[in-house]
Amino acid sequence: MQPKITIARHRRTNKVMHIIEVKNGKKCGCICLECGEKLIAANKGKKQQPHFRHDNESNCSGSPETGLHLLAKEILKESKFINIDYHWRFPYNEVLLEQRIIDIQPDIMLVNESGESWLVEIAVTHFIDDVKRKKIISYNVNCLEIDLRNVPRDIDKESLRKMLIDDLDRKTIIHHKLKAKMKEPVSEKTSKVKSVGLVDALVTISLVYLGIKGVNWLLDKY
Repeated sequence: MQPKITIARHRRTNKVMHIIEVKNGKKCGCICLECGEKLIAANKGKKQQPHFRHDNESNCSGSPETGLHLLAKEILKESKFINIDYHWRFPYNEVLLEQRIIDIQPDIMLVNESGESWLVEIAVTHFIDDVKRKKIISYNVNCLEIDLRNVPRDIDKESLRKMLIDDLDRKTIIHHKLKAKMKEPVSEKTSKVKSVGLVDALVTISLVYLGIKGVNWLLDKY
């Protein structure tokens, strides 16, 4: 049995909407993500799960995988932070969609006020392969992958928001620039001090002069 359609696109605003966010019936003003036909919102019943149905009879599934992927991006656009790991919440004030970096195009890029950024890949059916992983590491960009493959396609928006923003179980750090820098041999770091920025210089100084305590201090700070 196919999951009910719970995600659609609003015709006027072009925004991806969850069923609980729209008016009932034809007043929802939404169209199907798959076929583009008009939808009717059935979100007032007490017995059935709120869902969309096509205005005219259709065998269209509504593309639940696409819907989940697009809703996840919409949630990240609406938020102002994301938990990267157990000790780090990354605040951001700018969201860039499908921003190409050389020859890779992540789903979304989150940028904070100081210009630091994280690429976020939302994996529903397609995951980062070895070729893309090597490019991300080679380009030395922060990247996080969020695994939504086993998430119910008709999940409610708040549960999905919690998975994306708060929870860590589904998140994999593909590359973290600062941690990658920590793993470099000290000799390599020392030789690069003149050509790197302030953060890289601080990393080198911490490793060479402050030892483990300096490294831990720097990790806590950033």
